[in-house]
Amino acid sequence: MRVLVVKTSSMGDLVHTLPALTDAYTALGDIRFDWVCEPAFAEIPHWHPSVGDVLAIPLRRWKGRLHRLLFSNDLAAYKQALGAEHYDAVIDAQGLLKSAYLITRFTNGPKHGFDRRSAKEGWAASVYDVRHRVDRSKHAISRTRELFAHALGYAVPDTDPDASIDLGRPFDLADRLVLMTQASRQRKCWSDQAWRLVIEDALPQFSEVVLPVGSDSEFEAVRRLTEGLPVRILNQQSLSDVAAAISGARAVVSVDTGLAHIADALGIPLLALYGPTKPGLVGPVGAQSHILKSSTGQMDDIAANEVMMASTAVPGLRSFISLTVSAKCCAPPSGKSSLLTDVKTTYFNFIICTALAVFNGSSISSQPFGFPVSTEQNLHALVQTDPININVAVPADQHSEIFGQ
Repeated sequence: MRVLVVKTSSMGDLVHTLPALTDAYTALGDIRFDWVCEPAFAEIPHWHPSVGDVLAIPLRRWKGRLHRLLFSNDLAAYKQALGAEHYDAVIDAQGLLKSAYLITRFTNGPKHGFDRRSAKEGWAASVYDVRHRVDRSKHAISRTRELFAHALGYAVPDTDPDASIDLGRPFDLADRLVLMTQASRQRKCWSDQAWRLVIEDALPQFSEVVLPVGSDSEFEAVRRLTEGLPVRILNQQSLSDVAAAISGARAVVSVDTGLAHIADALGIPLLALYGPTKPGLVGPVGAQSHILKSSTGQMDDIAANEVMMASTAVPGLRSFISLTVSAKCCAPPSGKSSLLTDVKTTYFNFIICTALAVFNGSSISSQPFGFPVSTEQNLHALVQTDPININVAVPADQHSEIFGQ
């Protein structure tokens, strides 16, 4: 059985479609898919073992001037390529007027798609020979899996989505943190200052911190963000190379961008940061993925310490956090010390141990007044930081004469 998939963009949408191919192969066995997509994402379909040919048609190149495409030689070439092969089924999983009228309409085979109430743009359904009702309130992955099941005639699986990604190379497992800081829209990006705090906290905990970028402008933005920090920037590498770096990572922290969905599909521990966009219908769904959503919808309102605290729920990130606890400690009476000393203790490896404290010198100490002085401490567990005062039941024979109970 040969099936043509029409899913042209974007990166995350293509990744969301892969589990439907796995479902179809599991249910039907002898099936091969060809795929129509934008050239920028043509590597993604090839990651699935059931995909044969990929037709790269650059509709985005004509954005804002599609009327010119209608009278161009390019359209004639697209029509010829799309109609060259006969398919047992053509599945338009995009559900847009553009994909329906400029791609699906010219394909050779029975055309399946969402019905008018289910498609993103209802009029797209007029192109399809067979229309399928799929609840729009479901996640994009579930909607696509259901569409494929209806179109190809098998029961919708109740299993977790399986993208079956095969990058064609062995996993390069490494003690690596991958950070995706850039997005297609600026309002989905997090502040440079917050990212620097996260990177500075991560560096002692990972062998390398890697930041992928996809353009010259993104490279300049990340270069400024990481100036002076020992990180590695993956500058405009292929999607397969970036996916390979992600696949071997211990963990990923990302804004709402396509690469986050690749990490989710690969099952890599992921912390995804969401601001103005809603993750409910298109966000990560994997068991290893966690979402931190801004309460205001603004990315700048996500504090760096929120990310650090949220990371404790992500398996690969549990050791990636530092927490600084401040206290005023009474000093013993002395002509060479102040009555109170400000002590700040930084805990690395959350709820594991501490190795460093900083205090402010007194007016006649060996260091200038207020100058931070580092002191090594014995490793000990972080037990309680908030609230500072708690009631603890202690057996009578363990009461301290100095501190009481």
